[in-house]
Amino acid sequence: MCILCEAGSFVKGGKEDQQYNFTCLKESAMKTICHFIRSRSEIFLVLFLLANLITFALFHSDKKKAEKKAFRIPESNLLGFSALFGALGGILGMLICHHKTKKLKFLVLMPLLAAVQLLVIYLVFAIG
Repeated sequence: MCILCEAGSFVKGGKEDQQYNFTCLKESAMKTICHFIRSRSEIFLVLFLLANLITFALFHSDKKKAEKKAFRIPESNLLGFSALFGALGGILGMLICHHKTKKLKFLVLMPLLAAVQLLVIYLVFAIG
């Protein structure tokens, strides 16, 4: 019997049973993570908003630096912060500041990152 979900039987040494136990472990871990995030939804949403605000500020700052021909923020940093649940802030930075709007990398990755992030948030709060 699997100690995590209390389903099925577990026979030592069987390859199929070990695979079942590992699958059960992954499902249990995912449910635990989702439950943890949902139980602290206010903190999660504040962190999500903060990540987007920081990303927007980076796009705005980089645009101002570009206008002054000063030292710029690397594109990898802009994309990295966007990937860390800040894609919506990055998209707003692109639209409001008219920054990186001609770069194909940003035109493709930013909406894709935003869609993935929104899907993850939906799954955590809907399934969890």
